[in-house]
Amino acid sequence: MADRGAGLQPVGQRAVYLEEEGLTWQDRDIVEIYDGPSLFFGVMTLEVVSIAIPRGHHVELTCEEWDGLLPETASS
Repeated sequence: MADRGAGLQPVGQRAVYLEEEGLTWQDRDIVEIYDGPSLFFGVMTLEVVSIAIPRGHHVELTCEEWDGLLPETASS
C-alpha cells in the first residue's frame, strides 16, 4: 500500500504459482511465502485477491502485500 495523494492504495500485485492442488483457497486468505526463485528476498505476507486453476494442473493466486496481525490459532 502507498499513499499516492488519495489515501492508501495497492502498489502492486504478486502472482503465486503452486503445484499443490489439494488445498482449498478462498479470497482474503493470508499466505506467508518463505522461499522462492533466486531473486526472492525474505518472508512475504500476502492476501489472496483472486484464485485460478488453469487446465487443472496448478493453482495461481493473485495476491497483494498485506500488513497486519494474524489471529492466534488454538491447538486442541
